[in-house]
Order: sequence, then C-alpha cells, then structure tokens
Amino acid sequence: MAENDKLKKRILSSLTNEQGYVILLLGINDFQPVKGKLWYQKEMFFISNFINALKNILNFEPYFIGPHSKRLEEVLKQLEFYRVLEFDANKIKLTDLGEEIFNQIIKKRPIEEINSLVEIKTSLNDMSNDELLLFVYSSIDPSYITESIEYKRIMGNRERLAIGLYKRGKVTLAKAAELAQLPIDEMMRMLKMRNIVIH
Repeated sequence: MAENDKLKKRILSSLTNEQGYVILLLGINDFQPVKGKLWYQKEMFFISNFINALKNILNFEPYFIGPHSKRLEEVLKQLEFYRVLEFDANKIKLTDLGEEIFNQIIKKRPIEEINSLVEIKTSLNDMSNDELLLFVYSSIDPSYITESIEYKRIMGNRERLAIGLYKRGKVTLAKAAELAQLPIDEMMRMLKMRNIVIH
C-alpha cells in the first residue's frame, strides 16, 4: 500500500497537462471507458478546441480518418506504462491506480470545464464509427479532411447516419439537418416518412 501511495504521488507530481486531461476524460461519467482509439482522438480533439493550453501541445494534423495527434498516441503509451490506464479489448479505461489519480486531479478543475468534458464524452462515446466520423467531418475546419480516405464514403451515407443520430437523441433537429446537408423542412419530411417522432 505504501509503495502504491509513493507511485501515485510520483505520477501526480510529474503529470503533464495533456496527461491530466486524458485521465479526466477517462474518469468522468463514472469511469466509463472510451470506446476506442478513434473516439479517444476525436473526443480529445473537441476538448482541445476550448482548452487553449492543449491546442498547441497536441498539434492535431490531417490524417486518413480526420484530425489526429501523435502526442496523444505517446500519452496513451506513457499512461499505460505507468499503469494508470489499460485496454479492455479496444476500450480504454483507468486502472484502480488511475481512478485514484483521477479523484485527486478532478478536485482542482473548475466545474464548467468538467461539465464541458462530460458533454463531449456523453455525446460522442456511444456513436458508431461512421456516426462519429460524420459528426467530426461536419463540425471541423475542412483542412483537417484533406488526407481522409473515409470522407467520400461517410458523406455518401450522411442522410442515413444523421437520421440515426436524431432518432437516438444524439443531435438536435437543426444539427441533424446540418449533418445531412438538408434544409430543416426537408429533414422533417424525411423523418415523418420514417415515422420518427419530431421533438
């Protein structure tokens, strides 16, 4: 136990900003694992968009599935090496040690920041692979899409994916129409045709 406390103190004293935010992402929503590396990259991308301290450090670049950070890959390896996180199949989750560290660092974060992280994780973490990519491709600077090999396929299925997201309550009617690249009245017509309740 004493050895574990020493390790925890050592990790806490040496955590980088980006490592801390990864631990926060993995810990919020009752330690719900992040669904996989694609979700990890994209959730951290959206987090970095409102936390200036992360934007320059993570240095997201165009990649074959949208914005990608090499630094985040390194953070995963580092935190796995420290036994702070582990993989369960494709899912990424905190270890018992990671949960203890999360419980320490969350106390020092403003509630508005935590709420923003919760919103991002809640919104994106249970999307399918294709739903997530549609959401990302439709929400980001087009310069991040230049290398994407999935863009045409995803956009070819945008209406079906947008309808699925709306039906599950993941996006508003306005966002669904934006994702489908349709006027709102046309989106409403498509939903009615499928007997989907408009709320």
